[in-house]
Amino acid sequence: MFYGVILVALLPAAVLFAYVWWVDRHRKEPPAQLAKGFLFGILSAFASVFLASLFEWTGLDVEPGPGDSVALHMRHAFFAAAIPEETCKLLVLWLFLKGNPYFDERLDGIVYATCVGLGFASIENVLYLLMETDSVVATGIMRGLFAVPGHFCFAVIMGYFLARFRFGEISAWTAFLGFWALPVLLHGFYDTAVFCLQDDVGGSFMPAFVPVFLTVLIFFSLRWSVQSMKELLAQDRSEEPPAGDDSLSA
Repeated sequence: MFYGVILVALLPAAVLFAYVWWVDRHRKEPPAQLAKGFLFGILSAFASVFLASLFEWTGLDVEPGPGDSVALHMRHAFFAAAIPEETCKLLVLWLFLKGNPYFDERLDGIVYATCVGLGFASIENVLYLLMETDSVVATGIMRGLFAVPGHFCFAVIMGYFLARFRFGEISAWTAFLGFWALPVLLHGFYDTAVFCLQDDVGGSFMPAFVPVFLTVLIFFSLRWSVQSMKELLAQDRSEEPPAGDDSLSA
């Protein structure tokens, strides 16, 4: 049973990373570096728990109930999940890539960001499914369709703007909005919808609205993620010297 839960929990992340690995097939990153990024993602999950606890202790986060407003659920979504999780993922990604000699292509920003994001998503998925022993398959399917792809897309966005900033193509302010504010906003709206559905906020409207909203959000986020990876890959390859070109030889 335990190994089955682990398999169900890790399969969505493995599938998504396999796609990133395939896109980066022309100049693959060292496996040790990818594993390190994945480990950093796991560590960021535990760091986010500390930060979320700090928000709760200071009163910024208040856990809502079924009778509370959408606004309170949104506040909880941002301060309990979106802000601490995306902040900690960004922090460990920044520390991992700072001065990293393997970060020498734009696509590498997305590759390493997805390692961190999927590391976070994997440990979170394992913990969720271990707690949902009565509905492992149903919970695993729902999280595999929405939560894990969500973390993946937030990571692609983060890596995309970090890479653009690293190669001097956007300003620091634009980069900050892209690699922190945008993932936080998308994550916060995602969790707001989920929390409202769980607490039956909005009555009969929410069960019909939330699945459609999440499907649209994840679909267009995945579509943008795929296009962004292709864009950076094409730009990186266009700057490579032609095969057999020895003009740079000493």
